[in-house]
Order: sequence, then C-alpha cells, then structure tokens
Amino acid sequence: MSAAPRRPATARGGHSLIELMVAIVVLSIGLLALGAAAGLSVSDMSRSRRDTQYWADVQQVTDSLLLTGWGAVTAGSATVRGRAMSWTVTTVNANTKQLNILVTRYRYSSLTATTQDLVVLTLSNPTP
Repeated sequence: MSAAPRRPATARGGHSLIELMVAIVVLSIGLLALGAAAGLSVSDMSRSRRDTQYWADVQQVTDSLLLTGWGAVTAGSATVRGRAMSWTVTTVNANTKQLNILVTRYRYSSLTATTQDLVVLTLSNPTP
C-alpha cells in the first residue's frame, strides 16, 4: 500500500491572512475617500443653490427698479426671501444715473456671519 503523494506547502491555493487584511484596509480607505467626496459634493451643491438664489434676488430687485422708468428710480430698500437690500441713486450727469445696490448675504465660511456686496449699475437716459 502506498500513501497518496502530498502537495508541497508552497503549492496550496488561497490567500494568506496578511493579504486579506491589506485588501480590507485598501477597500476601507477607498470607501472613506468616496464618502468624503460625496460630502464635499453635497456641500458644493448647497453653496451653488445659495448663490443662484442670491443672484436671482438681486436680479429681481434690479428688474423692478429698471421697470419703474428713468425718472422714477429713487433710493429705497426691500427684503426679498429674508435677504435685506438697499439702493441709492446718484445722478452723474443729465443722461446718466448710477444705481448702487447693497445686498446682505451669508459668508461662504460661516452660515451665521453675514457680509455685504455692492452691485453697481450705470443707467443711461433712453431719450437724450
């Protein structure tokens, strides 16, 4: 009776425990990076939405001021969706006016601190 031949230890199939642990660590790092990228993406989309609303509010006030007509544009203020805006009108010459709109918005670094932007428009008389 002869015994079945044994395979050498180096010819065994499968992976070692160290290879498995390295694979788990690499997979974990990849998943953490993917999670961080998703969080950054959500943050950027939220910021873009706030910027779009901000410029839409400024555009709404600007359009309403331009629709009042050349002679009727006067200084004032308004609140659009909770955003405070004020404007002044300066006559540069007989055919030109400067419209300064001061808009309050939240800072990008902090949603509790605010800053103000100045939007300057130059209006010209349509009938010189």
